[in-house]
Amino acid sequence: MVTQRVYKTGRVDDVRLASRIFDDLETLDQLCLMSGGHVRDLMHLAKDAIKQVHQLPITATAVKRVITKARNTYRNTVYDHQWELLAQVAQAKQVENNEAFRELLFNRCILEYRYIDNQGESQRWHDVHPVIRGIQELQTAMAKLDADAE
Repeated sequence: MVTQRVYKTGRVDDVRLASRIFDDLETLDQLCLMSGGHVRDLMHLAKDAIKQVHQLPITATAVKRVITKARNTYRNTVYDHQWELLAQVAQAKQVENNEAFRELLFNRCILEYRYIDNQGESQRWHDVHPVIRGIQELQTAMAKLDADAE
């Protein structure tokens, strides 16, 4: 998807092309991981990374910059009282069925993932958006949650 976004061509699935777009395949991996698997976020991050460089390849530094920018955007989205809720989700991988958690889901601070279990049933789990994991307020809330559990 990223290579198609850069070249705006038909189907592109050649790893060699991706290695020309990015300085290292780890840079592409980092971009994908930080999207949390959310295609819209991946495309935003890729677009912003392209804007960071004057010519290809997209560098690890450019990707770090767009991740930092995304962190700041998410940081501004989260209210002080919500960091504890995010820490709970990061630990339990579950959300409660209430407005506070729905708001965080709506803002994509919490992502929902699905998988098929051994019985063929669809299961879901939740986690904090990977970009948010690098925010100090979340790390502090997680440390507090851990300390309270001891």
